[in-house]
Amino acid sequence: MVILQFLVVAAAFAVIDAIWLKTMNPFYRGQIGELLAERPNLGYAVVFYVTYIAGIVFFACVPRSTASARSCGWSGSALPGRRAR
Repeated sequence: MVILQFLVVAAAFAVIDAIWLKTMNPFYRGQIGELLAERPNLGYAVVFYVTYIAGIVFFACVPRSTASARSCGWSGSALPGRRAR
C-alpha cells in the first residue's frame, strides 16, 4: 500500500512540479538567474524529490490509511518540530 501511495504522490508531484517549473522559469531567470547553475545536478534533484515525496507519504498518506488515523497524524506531524529544536 505504501509503495502505491508513493507512486501516486510521485506522479501527481511530477505533473504539478513540471508545470510550475515550465511556467516560472522566466521569472526565476530574471530574479535569481546568477544563482542558478548552467546545468542542473540531477543526482541531487533525485535525492531531494525522493526524500520530499517520502516525507509527504509518511506524514500525510500513511497516517490516514491506518485505523488510528487521528493519533498517528498528530504524532507523525509533530516529528519535524521535535527534530528542529
